[in-house]
Amino acid sequence: MRRKAEIVDLRFDLWGSGPKYPTIGGQQSLWVSCTTNADIAGLFRDGTSEKYPVDGVPRQIALGGENIWFTMPLIDTVGRVDHEGANHNYKLPDGSAPDGIAATEAEAWVTLSGTGGLARIPIDEEVQLVSPKVTGDDELADPPPAEPRFLAMDDRGSLWFTRQGRGDIVRMDTDHTTESWAEPGCAAPSAIAADQDAVWIADSNEPGIWRIGRAEKLLQRVEPWPTGFATAIASDQRGGCWFTEADEDLVGHFDGDSMIVEYDISEYGEKPRGLAVDRDGIAWVALRSGGIVGVRAGSVGGSRYA
Repeated sequence: MRRKAEIVDLRFDLWGSGPKYPTIGGQQSLWVSCTTNADIAGLFRDGTSEKYPVDGVPRQIALGGENIWFTMPLIDTVGRVDHEGANHNYKLPDGSAPDGIAATEAEAWVTLSGTGGLARIPIDEEVQLVSPKVTGDDELADPPPAEPRFLAMDDRGSLWFTRQGRGDIVRMDTDHTTESWAEPGCAAPSAIAADQDAVWIADSNEPGIWRIGRAEKLLQRVEPWPTGFATAIASDQRGGCWFTEADEDLVGHFDGDSMIVEYDISEYGEKPRGLAVDRDGIAWVALRSGGIVGVRAGSVGGSRYA
């Protein structure tokens, strides 16, 4: 089912900055990486905003306490902006290409898409490189590059990440033990999100959203299928998920009963490139054209607020 999206708020203007991968911060603030300007932008509910210039093109972003963490794959570096606005850089080995990121108050974890491993980055300690031992990897005679990409941390501290090169989803627990999932139909798992009941995965190879239930531990495609390829995904913390379909200018929502609604956001901009869901259930979507729009599930009309 496709509906015209009702935009519940549009007070954030980042035209020309290439906003991507928003995340929710304290007091319902919104943080987003600006890939054109090499900035990290903070957007607040009173309509104000802050921008912090960084030393490379930021990609994925995560909040850990009062710290804003982000990956800069083109310079093999992870950045952190602290509560005073100061920049801190953590250089990784050449060719690491850090991509996905998750953070706590004390540290960040990142996927290294160039080398196939992970990195743990404590705030006040040295970077630690981690090579997860995933069951089955050692049985591959000619293994393709692992290419770990997107990363999520669940409420138990376990890390979930997608490996596009090997077409699987891996969970690594705090003791570094692992479990992996793969299905022939999920050939290119990409964006990933975790909540207390499930892990949600977007497949960039063909239209499809996949789910791993935390209780049943099965990787299953969610029916019905989206219209287009899902490029970003976020849990709604209510038994469902939101996702973007960049090539279709759609934002989709699955509810807890697997009913899908796709919202047309083309009136407000093009190419949704990431989204984050706040505690009110509003999905904040970054558009390549520069706007940040908020969509509420169940909206049927259209309205715009400057």
